[in-house]
Amino acid sequence: MSMVSLAAEYSREVQASEILKQIENGDDVNLTDCRIIGELDLSEIELQTVPNPRYNESLEFGAFNEEKWRYYGGNKDLKVVESNIKIHNSIFENDLDFSNALFKKSFFFVDVNCSSTANCISTNFSDSATFVGATFGDSAFFDEATFTDTVDFLGTQFKEVTLNNTDFEEMRVSWDSLENSLVFDGLTYVKLVRNFRNLEQFGDADAAYFQYRKHRQAEKPWILFQTEWPWISFPKWGDIFMRLTCGYGVKPFRAFGLGGGIVLLFSLLYWGGNGISRLKEEKDNMTENNEGEIQKTTFSDAFYFSMVTFATIGYGDWYPIEGFLGWLTLGLFLVTLMNVTIRP
Repeated sequence: MSMVSLAAEYSREVQASEILKQIENGDDVNLTDCRIIGELDLSEIELQTVPNPRYNESLEFGAFNEEKWRYYGGNKDLKVVESNIKIHNSIFENDLDFSNALFKKSFFFVDVNCSSTANCISTNFSDSATFVGATFGDSAFFDEATFTDTVDFLGTQFKEVTLNNTDFEEMRVSWDSLENSLVFDGLTYVKLVRNFRNLEQFGDADAAYFQYRKHRQAEKPWILFQTEWPWISFPKWGDIFMRLTCGYGVKPFRAFGLGGGIVLLFSLLYWGGNGISRLKEEKDNMTENNEGEIQKTTFSDAFYFSMVTFATIGYGDWYPIEGFLGWLTLGLFLVTLMNVTIRP
């Protein structure tokens, strides 16, 4: 974007210190078309504090200790922000730090560009939190954050975002915004999948679940030795099989691809390896034993034979390996199809 267009889009400059002074005085912040200069850090101002409930819960259940909380930037107290925050079509040139804060009123970031780090670690949003159309050019941290009301990330773009241990009832966001930027945390993915299903975003729920299983697969060992039966297991192989054959139960048409590959593979084996032959019956050349001339099959014959074998429809009680694979593939397809089409 050129400097000329930037000047037209952001009509005035505002110092971050001015915004901090408004928040410290309890005044509402309402900015539009602004370039915000300087680091906006709530730790630089004096505000009333209240105990952080997430901090006490973590210590009680042993999830975090005091040293670990300090390492990740958490605090035992939250600074209370009494201001309505409304910033529209503006850019933050420097870091944004709203960590360890309790926003008691609405928080409204629409079409805001945060070009540096945005830190909302252990932040509590008691009212609605809206980040529609926001862009986070660097890392965005929402670890241990609490959204009491709906949080809206529709149209938001992240370079890298962490939502570890974030507590929310409803998050309005598309999976496209998170897919390539969300730092993996198992519980966060489970919450997001449940959230997408509750919002009837079933495609997003399936995509999030698929990526969750991919991350879990990467963490599993190839061989696992145990003291109980079975003493040896191969956990990664099972996940790889489920990923390739049915997309962990959310991609039914992968089974079609698997079936087509099996049919083609056996077609080549039958054709190139002379696995089948064709009897040519000619009355003039028939022997007394009613035997005809054997001729080499074409690839189309081998392909047809493979399809019939795969579907187990042409040979009575004879079901070779390909027939077994056909039943297995059909079962995977039907189960996966039912999983993604029969919704609660």
